[in-house]
Amino acid sequence: MGALRRSFLFCSFGLVAISAMAQGATQANPKVSPVNTHTESPEAKAMKLVENARALIANAIPEERIIAEQQLVEATRLCRNCAPAYAELGRLWLTDYSLGRAGISALQKAAAMAESTKDLDPGSPVGEYLGVEVLLSIGRQTEAFRLYSSARQNYPDHVETLAFDARLWADAKPEIALASAQLALARGYSLQELSPWIGNAIVKAAGDENSGAALQSFAEIYPDRWLWHRAAMAHAVQKNWVAAKRCFEKAMALGNTLESPLQLAIIEYKEMNTAKEGASRLDALLRLVDIQKHLSLDSRALVESHAAFAHLAAGDKHSARTHAEKALDLSLNNEARISQIVDTFRTVNQLGLIRDALHRVVMNNPLIEDAHLALAMISSESKDYQSTIEHLSSAIALAPERDDLYSARGQASYLATKYEVALQDFE
Repeated sequence: MGALRRSFLFCSFGLVAISAMAQGATQANPKVSPVNTHTESPEAKAMKLVENARALIANAIPEERIIAEQQLVEATRLCRNCAPAYAELGRLWLTDYSLGRAGISALQKAAAMAESTKDLDPGSPVGEYLGVEVLLSIGRQTEAFRLYSSARQNYPDHVETLAFDARLWADAKPEIALASAQLALARGYSLQELSPWIGNAIVKAAGDENSGAALQSFAEIYPDRWLWHRAAMAHAVQKNWVAAKRCFEKAMALGNTLESPLQLAIIEYKEMNTAKEGASRLDALLRLVDIQKHLSLDSRALVESHAAFAHLAAGDKHSARTHAEKALDLSLNNEARISQIVDTFRTVNQLGLIRDALHRVVMNNPLIEDAHLALAMISSESKDYQSTIEHLSSAIALAPERDDLYSARGQASYLATKYEVALQDFE
């Protein structure tokens, strides 16, 4: 069955970094309250740190996940008996292990947190259910379901039992998961914490074609920024752009201020023939990115690249070049993004706009094949065949198996009247 995890199908910000979106993971919201009061007890300070950490985790920004971990560790230092802090740390480390972000030590720490949570809060099944997740993550299903059955028998009416059922059965038994989630929500459980599994269950129950409408219907009753975002993405997969835009706007109104604007802008400039609107939205998003404390430079590069594409589609070459240069300068080690920028500008015969930035790329990272090829094309168009030969030679050194590169270099040598050299490449 695998470990239970917070699984988003979106989050570019989370992917990059965003990432990164986002992402799957991405938000600078909801805003996290400061934790600096001198009048609160250590227990109250610890719980405030836990709530702040939960908000950061829900934002799905990888960089903020580090801050969340630090806050939870600080909570355990302030209050050795703060069971929620141990439980959240356990879930965080277990997720890191399940997603391949950390090794066996993270799993061991998660198991230790499960035991600590049980000891500190014997009246709650949280520790037992965390232990179930640990066992499932290492394939010990028999032991896991034995522990699950015992906890469920001991705490049949506990809200944590309902919440865990929602997480456990989201994929295998989505109807049970949704019923459990609604019961938990009716008893005050956090929608923010359950929304990833609610989304999984809805998609599983409704099927891909109907998941957008089903997610939207649920979000109408239980408003949540990620459920609305996921509904928008589901509509987008079905090319229902109008519905997707409406759902993205709902998500943004609830505080999804990074991932949803990014995805909506991409749809606007690529699919809805409203490139100017998409470009304006991305410019606004960049102003928001500027004031974020924890976003990576790669996250910034992601938004800059899409801003370049949107302005290019809108016919604003100056802005397109400015954003593309910024994206390339921030992406020296991201070959996939550099290739995407090169391909986009090459498709509309505008590689010359990014020539200077591409020179900086190969100067700082000479291992980017597509950058050399793009510069070779630019040089060839300006009849600078010597530079064409040099850039093609660099590309050949990186991909010596490509016969087409030898042919292209041979043509450039021929045009440079280096006939004997050209013959060597043509052989």
